[in-house]
Amino acid sequence: MKINYDLLGEVYTYEQIDSLESSKLNFLLTNSKGDFANFGVLNNSCKFQGFSIYSKENELYKFIDEILVVGMKPKSITYGGYFARRDFISNLTQETLKDSIVDNIDYTDSSFDRFYLSGAGGMTYEIGNFSGEIIIDLDMRKLSDFEVWGRNYNVYKKEGVVFVEYTKKIGDVDAYKLYFGVKAINFSYELISEFVKKEYSYTKSRNSDFERYVYRLMKINISENKLIYFGAGFSEQEVLEQIYLLEFHKFELINYDKNLFSDNINLPEFKKAISQSISVAYRLSNSSIYKFLNKNIDKKEMIEGFYAGYPWFTQVWARDELVSIRAFINLGDLLLVKTKLFSYLNNISEKTGSLKRIEQRGSLESFDSVFILAKRFEDLIFYLEEKRSLNIFLTKTELELIFKKLKLAFMNITRDFWDSEQELLKVKRGDSWMDTIEVFYPLDIQVQFLNFVSFLAILSQILLKKEESMHFLDFEGLLKEKIKLTYLRNGILYNEPFKDNLTCNVFLAYYYYPDLFLKEDWESIFDTSLKYLKTPWNAISSLSKNDKDFQPEYTGENDKSYHMGDSWFWINNITAIVLDDLNEHKYRREIKDLVHNSTKDILTMGTIGFSSEVSSASSQKAQGTMAQLWSSATYIEMIDKIFEKKRK
Repeated sequence: MKINYDLLGEVYTYEQIDSLESSKLNFLLTNSKGDFANFGVLNNSCKFQGFSIYSKENELYKFIDEILVVGMKPKSITYGGYFARRDFISNLTQETLKDSIVDNIDYTDSSFDRFYLSGAGGMTYEIGNFSGEIIIDLDMRKLSDFEVWGRNYNVYKKEGVVFVEYTKKIGDVDAYKLYFGVKAINFSYELISEFVKKEYSYTKSRNSDFERYVYRLMKINISENKLIYFGAGFSEQEVLEQIYLLEFHKFELINYDKNLFSDNINLPEFKKAISQSISVAYRLSNSSIYKFLNKNIDKKEMIEGFYAGYPWFTQVWARDELVSIRAFINLGDLLLVKTKLFSYLNNISEKTGSLKRIEQRGSLESFDSVFILAKRFEDLIFYLEEKRSLNIFLTKTELELIFKKLKLAFMNITRDFWDSEQELLKVKRGDSWMDTIEVFYPLDIQVQFLNFVSFLAILSQILLKKEESMHFLDFEGLLKEKIKLTYLRNGILYNEPFKDNLTCNVFLAYYYYPDLFLKEDWESIFDTSLKYLKTPWNAISSLSKNDKDFQPEYTGENDKSYHMGDSWFWINNITAIVLDDLNEHKYRREIKDLVHNSTKDILTMGTIGFSSEVSSASSQKAQGTMAQLWSSATYIEMIDKIFEKKRK
């Protein structure tokens, strides 16, 4: 499968030759409202894929399952940030489409279809150089609602639009209603209106329910080319307004989205030479991280947050978002960074010192997000000091507020979670990013807490709070020695005090607090760690391959392998960062491999142009959710560090 990236007229071509990975290739389009279109290149392999919209009640609703071009198989996919295009072997080789929405590519001898997702709502679908039929399959539901009963589709025509009114019933009660509309000029179609069975191959590989009956709405007859407009919402009027905008303002809407894309794909100057593949992946990542952003549609430009991933991690996870903030600091998007950091600061519970794990809903809290928040404030302050603009961008009042809130969090966390006997923080399941396993004293939490205390000492010095500075410095020194004595045994930095389990948290430990050991000690620790954590494809597994619980293959929805073997792309990126920082010459081979693997994932695997969540340890695959925010964000951070982006 050929994969093309159209970066505003600069076209770069790659190829995926692995048939299994090609079957999972998919493209993703999003808008700032939180809507997304995620379709398989060949066909949908995941039951979460399709066209979904975001509601004011913080819910996602799916409408289209798939658009099938009958009798045609894609030979290539082109992704341009604001559009995605599939090319087929043409059945109209004598024709060349001349009135396409975008005309910077020669379409001769190629049938194609193309998708545009509007920021105003709805979706435009274009098909050209084709004579035949396309099929529209619907699966209207809350994205997470897989109940098969009580699904009622009512099809009717109104004002030139084929409408579908969907009612989800629970017993005799209407749980919710959705409205969908289809319109095209010279619309020739045949209603099918029946349920058909589908199987989703990637969902099957994840050991999840992979069969589902979807609603086959219609066949549309195509002669040469056609523009089709889809509206989706919660009333007829909403659908009609979307279709009107798509039909009569399509050029303005597409140009607006094109301009947004162009704002985020510039390549900065680097001190070191950078290959074309890395350059393309970096530019795509700069754009892709903004595609996770959705705004509160009731409050105009007020930022709500970044989804953790597509197509099923469509919530704002505090941990994922805060890890990713560093990329936005590097990109100089400081107003966004400041808005997000202070939003989290003001949401710290004054009773527990914790943050909600998922911002939109839920009562579960964890305090590792507070530690990462402090790390990002530290990163921002150092970034501003380097530019000599700290006092311009952050006032003394704001610095005092940061100190006050974080100090209160420190007091609450130590009150409730400090184990005075072990002299460590004792956590509950989910407080560490390794939230599928129960570990009471994980290494990552202790080192994050150490950095948290260190930052409070630094901030108190900036604010001339001498007494408090000394208090935090003393605490920092004692905790540092305790961690060294407890977790370093026989030259291995273990993940727990009472268990010999080596995990990738060893690299996070350096990332959060490089002063924990001397350089030569870190090198010794990393040399040993790499022996046990390096995968056959030269990435980093989450658990030592010698551990009895190690899982070499991704186990899917049951999460068994998640933190017991799977290789996480964000961890791979962080590992490259710390190896480069520690000794770029000694670890140049490992750094090169890690950069190569993450670049390959972005350009030729999973969701094209985006970073995957995980891979099996045994061999590189696109697994987990296939577009993950912190994977893309840490890729930016990694490239900036290794190739040394020039400061402006």
